Amino acid sequence: MDYTPYSCQKIISSTPGVGDHHGCPYRHFSEENLRAALGKMGVGGRAMEDVMNKVRNRHYQLACTLTFEAVHGTSCDAGINHPNQYFIDSQKILNSSKTDPSR
Repeated sequence: MDYTPYSCQKIISSTPGVGDHHGCPYRHFSEENLRAALGKMGVGGRAMEDVMNKVRNRHYQLACTLTFEAVHGTSCDAGINHPNQYFIDSQKILNSSKTDPSR
């Protein structure tokens, strides 16, 4: 079996079925649910509105990148193209802040 995870583009273009718990939140969540999820991640104010504007214009990967930047307080020039990339880059930042007390 091939367990290669899907890229963002593949996830965005797929449609989760009833009862499924996967998909791109920027593409598949209602605005209310997405705002709630972003709020729980600590995204608010101008960053929240910037993310929602990208979602309204169907720029889901850019919305994800803006979320990453808001959550981590750093730029992500390469953008987010894969869920694993989000996780790996996030772990690098979180682990570097544990070893570098100035962060």
